[in-house]
Amino acid sequence: MKKIACALALLAALATDARATEDLYQTVGAAGGSNLYVTGIAIGVIADAYERKIYDADKATDLAVSIVGQAKVLRGFYRTLIEKNAMPQHDVSFMREMVLVYGLLIAEGEALVKYIKTGNGEHASEYHKNRTDAWARIEKLLNMQ
Repeated sequence: MKKIACALALLAALATDARATEDLYQTVGAAGGSNLYVTGIAIGVIADAYERKIYDADKATDLAVSIVGQAKVLRGFYRTLIEKNAMPQHDVSFMREMVLVYGLLIAEGEALVKYIKTGNGEHASEYHKNRTDAWARIEKLLNMQ
């Protein structure tokens, strides 16, 4: 996680003019959007691998907890950018949507972990609802529709 923060700090230090600054904002947004997409895929693959008995409960839980932890860290970085007004106004709504989607992905992953631990169908339903909501927002955010 420190590497991500250092990379963002380095990119910020290199931004010396308006164009470089705009390029930095686009890079931060593109990297975040890509991470949302990959995080959604990763959680789904973990769930599928568990259901197909490719991963046992311990392996699936460990992977899901790791992915959720990374999503929480990145959501925190984006929240900080918003709170500190570190992004141009025209990018703030995109960043807010990213924070919201990270929340859905985190809820999806946490519901998966609860399902793995309990086998409770309510947790499976919660997982599927958050997955559906997250993917709809990811598709819209990344213009994939």
